[in-house]
Amino acid sequence: MSVALRSYAEKDWLALRALWVETWSRTRSDVDFAARAAWLAELVENSLAQGAEIVVAEDGEGLAGFVLFDRARGWLEQIAVAPRAFGSGVARALIGRAKRACPAGLDLNVNDDNFRALAFYRAEGFRQVGAGRNPLSGLPILTLSWRPPPAGGANGMETPEMTLHANPLAYAKNGGLCVPPSVHPLENLLQLDARGLLDAMRDSQRRDFLEMVADIESPNSELHRLFAALRARAPAGNPLHDIALFRPGALAGLFLDLHDHVMSHPVWLHPFFVRVFEGRATLDQLRVFGVHYFNQIKNTRQCVAAAIGRFHGLMGLPYGPLNERISEITQISLAQLVADEYGVGSHALADYPPLGHLLLARTHIAMYRQFFDGLGIAPEGQDAALLPGVADNVLTQRLLAGDGAFSPLEALASVGLGMEWGVPEFFSLLLGGFIRVALREKLELTPHHLEVFVAHVRYDVLHAISVMLVTSLHMRGEDDILAVKGACNTLMASRHGMMTELYQKVFGEDCPALADIDLAPRYRLRDRRIETVLRKARQEIPSEAVIGAEAWRASAKTPFVFT
Repeated sequence: MSVALRSYAEKDWLALRALWVETWSRTRSDVDFAARAAWLAELVENSLAQGAEIVVAEDGEGLAGFVLFDRARGWLEQIAVAPRAFGSGVARALIGRAKRACPAGLDLNVNDDNFRALAFYRAEGFRQVGAGRNPLSGLPILTLSWRPPPAGGANGMETPEMTLHANPLAYAKNGGLCVPPSVHPLENLLQLDARGLLDAMRDSQRRDFLEMVADIESPNSELHRLFAALRARAPAGNPLHDIALFRPGALAGLFLDLHDHVMSHPVWLHPFFVRVFEGRATLDQLRVFGVHYFNQIKNTRQCVAAAIGRFHGLMGLPYGPLNERISEITQISLAQLVADEYGVGSHALADYPPLGHLLLARTHIAMYRQFFDGLGIAPEGQDAALLPGVADNVLTQRLLAGDGAFSPLEALASVGLGMEWGVPEFFSLLLGGFIRVALREKLELTPHHLEVFVAHVRYDVLHAISVMLVTSLHMRGEDDILAVKGACNTLMASRHGMMTELYQKVFGEDCPALADIDLAPRYRLRDRRIETVLRKARQEIPSEAVIGAEAWRASAKTPFVFT
């Protein structure tokens, strides 16, 4: 591609604006950048009036990128490259022009989750010198700085505490390895053992939920007003008055009981997670895992959509005129989970993305393929038939969420408490292991490659709190608590079976199944509904979809342990 750089001219404005909107929309599909073009116009006008410069890049198709910088301040305000020119060298040419114009150094701000940009700036010699929040969006940002190296030496400004490191996943600090906040909220992730990490995540979730309970109890909070208005509409004798949400201390007690039940299950310290976290895996073994776990990522999100359909205005809730509103609140919570899985979301008409941007949203599947890029797995090697254990887990999730053999409450528990609470913990274990292997193998793995795991650690905590709250609206007694625990037990047993088969596939070694360990009685299933519907569901899956499908369909073996 032949590219020419030149100074910006007024005639370039429309093309520059269109490029900026297209590029940023590809980077953050949740924001309507077309609606923010007025802000860009004001920025360009004011910057040029104050002596800043814009350099544009042109190729055979027109404007391919631009950079806006202030020579006097040594500040880079904006850089954008048309998506068609990603990887073509345009960004490097533009940043090079800005560096030459600012030979004493160049500083900039960047969103801390813009992993593609962070990797680019690292390669261009920028180092982190600060952190904060964007005053307009409120999003976390990093301040990066480039300085020309002194004659014959390296850049003298690097310190272990403040740097966009040679490996952006970890850095040395006080004699130990730490991870930046853009990768994981626990800086000491790599200094913990698996049990310590589980305990840290459990404690964090407890704090977050108890803060939410305190927020509900505060008369000035939005949540308090929402539920107070709901309760005010309930006539005397309506069972809504008796739910945990409206009994002092009951909601916190319910959460702590259910949270302890879920997070004490042996699946979260499965030998697979522990072995990977400790770095006892080869790069080839991670590649095998990546390909086969991808089938779980591909299929699990439809379960939430299935669960949404179980809640509607005609369902048999006991709250009379409030049935529809409580059903709707439940749908809203689940819909946000689905929106995050698909990389879309809008809360106002002005924020709704154009159809082209909507259909190009970066889903978790797209993010997972970034992981393949980091592992060096070509597109033709990224998809495979499901292992039987993975297929059983996918089917179990779908059946709990959508099959009439299970109640709407069980469906809600399966996609919320059973699915969301443990994910941040075991994805943290996987993240830690990937970082260790990358450091050992000198693999150029970046936060961009691991974005799907980073996102699950960040957002699934919020999902878990949201779904726990709406689940409490549907729980009225001990039988409901047992039903929720039973649904969680079913899902966790299925996940344990999946990880056991992955262990055997990845490491070529035996691994105890759930039935082979001393499983506590509280985690054993009290009925065999899932066994019946799972064996029936197997018969409906095409042979080419599952490895060894014929034997799998004929097998009476399931991952569950019954009382």
